[in-house]
Amino acid sequence: MQRIIDPRMGSTPHRNLLTFGELTGSQSADNIILVSTMWDILGPMADVGDRREQRLKDEYWDVMIYHGATVARFLNNSDSAWEIIDNFISRTQEIKKTKLTFQDERVVQKKKLEETSAGEALSWNLDELVRRQRKRPLAKVTEMREIG
Repeated sequence: MQRIIDPRMGSTPHRNLLTFGELTGSQSADNIILVSTMWDILGPMADVGDRREQRLKDEYWDVMIYHGATVARFLNNSDSAWEIIDNFISRTQEIKKTKLTFQDERVVQKKKLEETSAGEALSWNLDELVRRQRKRPLAKVTEMREIG
């Protein structure tokens, strides 16, 4: 889910989306519904939401959509929620059942967690967080030296 009121996708949701893609794999994409939320807040600025949704489709969701994922808008009411759920149920009855990439890698290929596509994505995310945290104290020390 992505909040349509956000002008762009932040780095954390983007990393989560990439990790989710590694967990599911392209063969399971037709079981995925990418949902944007908070359309009700936009009100008369719905055209802004339309442009943001198109950007999500073009820049972030494009690979999943290419492999069969669909897009839906949650309008913050029960009818909208049920429409998304009904869509999901009807899709899962029509499409073939597939294993998630993560399931195949762990069960069939007997890979360790860190050897799976998802494990590698999570490891990269953690390494990136550690790298950023290590930079922060250096920036503070530099800032304090310049002040003092």
